[in-house]
Amino acid sequence: MTSEPQAPDVAAVVVNYNAGSVLAECVASLQSAGIENLVVVDNGSTDDSLGDLAARLSHVRVVHTGRNLGYGRRVNRGAREVGGQLILVCNPDLVVQ
Repeated sequence: MTSEPQAPDVAAVVVNYNAGSVLAECVASLQSAGIENLVVVDNGSTDDSLGDLAARLSHVRVVHTGRNLGYGRRVNRGAREVGGQLILVCNPDLVVQ
């Protein structure tokens, strides 16, 4: 008897740096696609992208780094947060359809 293969555990990391309103659109599209295990890692943004995200999607995990330490380091930080078998590394201007 064979069992149905399990769907992989998929997570997402979105690295934000002054992305404006597209950040919330990205996160909303990932959630609509069924990705609930996600984290936004902020790279020291000075715009209101995090405020817009919080106003539209208040339950999103955000890691504040305090300063811009580079994209790769922030991806690695986010990956440690979410775990998962597969990790989507996302720029904030991504919209999943």
